[in-house]
Amino acid sequence: MHPILNLLVAGLETEEKESVSRRVEAMNSELEYLRENKPKDIAEAKKRGWSAQKLQVLFCLNSFYQRILAPLWASTTPPAVLGSKIPIRYGKTIVFDAKRNAAINKMGSNFLQLCQRFQIQLTMLEAQRTSDLIWKINSQP
Repeated sequence: MHPILNLLVAGLETEEKESVSRRVEAMNSELEYLRENKPKDIAEAKKRGWSAQKLQVLFCLNSFYQRILAPLWASTTPPAVLGSKIPIRYGKTIVFDAKRNAAINKMGSNFLQLCQRFQIQLTMLEAQRTSDLIWKINSQP
């Protein structure tokens, strides 16, 4: 497992760790396919500063965002009453309320700020496939 991925999933349950890891593996597999079948696209991305190592980090960040952060962040926008004025309890340990929402919003904002410092845009985190990422990289001015 990539060291960045280890850091991102360190406190997660096994099922979530495996989900993120499988996504990274799928992105790596698609990268190998693109290297063989669309080498010009990969060469263009490399010219733009996206080495194999940098792409590996991007795959980790993208997969963590897609599988963990985005779903949590989406849950912070409660309906008008439930979750904002009336907490929602899910099981024994999860409470959807203003305090939880604020913590997740802060985590999400900090994650995006970190990504932006490394020139990783939100659209790259939202990309569903490796080919989408390569297209976004190659479409940048």
